[in-house]
Amino acid sequence: MIDPGFDLDIVITADLATFFQVWLGRVAYFDALSTGLVQVDAVPALAEAWPTWFTYSLTAPTVRAAVAEQRVEV
Repeated sequence: MIDPGFDLDIVITADLATFFQVWLGRVAYFDALSTGLVQVDAVPALAEAWPTWFTYSLTAPTVRAAVAEQRVEV
C-alpha cells in the first residue's frame, strides 16, 4: 500500500477477485470477513459501519438469491 502521507481511519484489504465476488453478491461480505478473505483495520465503530457504505452491484440481490437456491438444492 502506498502511504498517502496522513493517518488512515480505515483500511480494507482484499484481493480484487474477492472484492468482485462480494460486490457481485456471489460471496457474502461477512463470510469473506470471517474467513479472512477481507480484512478491516479500523476502530470498531468504523469497522461496523463499513458494510453500510459499500455499494453492491444492482444485480447482487438476484445473484445472492440464486446462490442461496443452489445451496438448498445441493
